[in-house]
Amino acid sequence: MVKQCVEGYDLLMPDRSDASSHPCPQSVLDLTERFELHAETYRRQEYNETQVRREFIDPLFAALGWDVDNEAGHAEAYKDVIHEDAIKVGGSTKAPDYCFRIGGARKFFVEAEKPSA
Repeated sequence: MVKQCVEGYDLLMPDRSDASSHPCPQSVLDLTERFELHAETYRRQEYNETQVRREFIDPLFAALGWDVDNEAGHAEAYKDVIHEDAIKVGGSTKAPDYCFRIGGARKFFVEAEKPSA
């Protein structure tokens, strides 16, 4: 695991041999800048969760080395990221927007919300 910095937060991410040694990838800084530049638009009710996932969250995790779209072509059991993964929590089934895995083992979940939420 590698520790990376995003806006002052330390994140654990898979150790990727091609990962930059720069503590915060330029593409993450670009995403942050774009959001800040157009924040008023993104915080409107009309800007929905799918949009924020496709335009910001997916690119953020891709920049941090996660294969969000399974470009490596891994079998389901070994994908880095599972979208809407079904998990049992307290007797009920939940489906977080993202399940991040390493070697098929669940490591953490992300539930996306639109910026106006």
